[in-house]
Amino acid sequence: MKVLNELPDQIFCTDSEEFVFFDLDRNMITGQPLLNKPNIGLWTSTRYTDSPYISAWEKWCRETPYHCGEHHFLLHPKKDLKVFEPTDIADLQLQETDFLPFPHIDFGWYALQGYDGFHLDVQYKWMAKDGFMPFHCWDCESTVWFSYDWIDRVERIK
Repeated sequence: MKVLNELPDQIFCTDSEEFVFFDLDRNMITGQPLLNKPNIGLWTSTRYTDSPYISAWEKWCRETPYHCGEHHFLLHPKKDLKVFEPTDIADLQLQETDFLPFPHIDFGWYALQGYDGFHLDVQYKWMAKDGFMPFHCWDCESTVWFSYDWIDRVERIK
C-alpha cells in the first residue's frame, strides 16, 4: 500500500463546457459491489505529456470506442495530498455482502478516513486472489476523488 502525497496534473473529461462542482459529500460515499467502484466521486486520469493522447482514459475511450466527453479539463493538484494506492489485495478495506460470492471495496471508509482520493496504477489492475479481482471494472489508470479540496487550479484545455 502507498499513500501518495503528490500526484501529477490530472485530466477530467466531460460533455459540459464548464467544470461543474456537483454535490460531493464524503458521508454519502459507498461502494458498488458488482463494479467495485464508489457510487459518487470525481474521476480523473493522469495527464500524458509524451503521447498523442492526453490521458490513459482518453486513450482507452478512443481505442474501445467509448464516448470520452467533448471537453477536457486540466486539474492541478495541491501539494500534501492523501491518496490511497493499493499494491496488494490485503491493503484493501473490504465489506462482505450476503448476495455476492466476493467482498467489495468500502470506498466510504477511505472517504471518512480523510483520504482525498483512491488511485489505481495500471500495474495493479489485474491483481487477484482466489478468483477475486477487485478492479475488473476499472478500465485504466485513474483516480476517484472524494472531495474538491485537492484541486489547486482548473484549466479548460479542449
